[in-house]
Amino acid sequence: MIKTRWNQKDQVKLLKQLSGLLERGYPLLEALTILTLHLPITKQKLLNDRIDEMKDGETFQGALVKLAFHRDVLGYLFFAERHGDLSFALKEASQLLEVKANYLSRSIKLLQYPLILLGITIILILLINIFLLPQFSSVFKTMEVENGVGLSMILLLAEWFPRLFTCLLLLLFTLCLLLFIYLKRKTVIARCEFLSKIPFYGPIIMKFYSQYFAMQLSQLLKGGLSVYESLSVFESQDYFTLFKEEAIQIKKELRGGESLASIIQSKAYFEVELAKSIAFGSLNGELSRELYHYSKLSAASLEEYINRKMAVIQPLAFISIGLIIMGIYMAIMQPVFQMLNEF
Repeated sequence: MIKTRWNQKDQVKLLKQLSGLLERGYPLLEALTILTLHLPITKQKLLNDRIDEMKDGETFQGALVKLAFHRDVLGYLFFAERHGDLSFALKEASQLLEVKANYLSRSIKLLQYPLILLGITIILILLINIFLLPQFSSVFKTMEVENGVGLSMILLLAEWFPRLFTCLLLLLFTLCLLLFIYLKRKTVIARCEFLSKIPFYGPIIMKFYSQYFAMQLSQLLKGGLSVYESLSVFESQDYFTLFKEEAIQIKKELRGGESLASIIQSKAYFEVELAKSIAFGSLNGELSRELYHYSKLSAASLEEYINRKMAVIQPLAFISIGLIIMGIYMAIMQPVFQMLNEF
C-alpha cells in the first residue's frame, strides 16, 4: 500500500484531540470515528480505512505507519503498547512533534534573511569586480592616485573571489562526503558518540536522547516492568537503532554487576544529570518518578538552550554581512578621499 503522508501540523492536531477524547473516557475506535467527522473528505476516507483495518485486527501503531506518521510518534506508540497509557503517549508525542516543527519553522525564518543578504553580497561583489573596480582602478591610474591598502586588498580579493568561492564549495562538498562515508562505516553508537562532540549540535543530541530514554523508561517502570524487562522492550523496537543496540549492551553490563547509573554515566551521548537522577531514584525507590521529572526538566533545558543559540545566530549573521559591505565601501572610498584632499 502506498503511504499517504500527513504533515506534522495535522499529526499534532489529531494526536492532541485524540488524547483529549481518550482522557474523557472514549474508547479508541469511537474517538477516532468522532475525529473523522471534523476532517477534510480526503483525510476522512484515509482514517476511516484505517479504522476498518483496526476493527479487523490491525494495531493503532500499524494504522499510523500506513498514514506515514512521524517516527517519534510511532516510537511513543510502540512503548505505549507495553506500558498501557496510550493517552499519555499521544500527548507526549504530540508535544515532541510540535516542538520539533516549531523549531524547524523558526530556524528557516531565522536563516532565510541572512542567506538572502549573503546572496546579495556575493552578487554585489561579482558586480563590483566586473564593472566598478576596473573603472576605479583606471581612473586612479590616470590621475596618478595611489591605491590604498584596503582597495588593493579588495582588488586582489575580487580577482580571486570566483576561484576561491568555487574551491570553498568543492572543499565543503568533499568534507561532507568524507564525513558521510566515515560515519556510514561506524556503528550507530560510534556515530552518536561522534555527533555528541560537535559544538552546538552535540548538546542537542545529548539532551534529546537523554530526555527520550528517561521518558520511555519511566513509563515502562510505572507500568510494572523491571529495569531489565524495560530494556528488553527497548531492544525489541526498530524506530531508534541507538536504543536497540544500547539496550543489548546495557543488559550485558547489568549482568556483569554494573549499576544502571554507572553504565549511563559512561555513555558520551547521555547527560550526566540522567545518571545522577537514576542513582537518586534507585536509592529512594522512586526511579520511575525521578526519571519522569528529569525528562521534563531536560525538555525545558533543551528548549532554553536552542532559544539561546537561535537568539545569537541571526544578529551575528547580520553583523558579519554588514561589516563585509562596510569594508568594501570604505576600501573603495579611501582613494577617492585621498584624491579630493590633494585638490
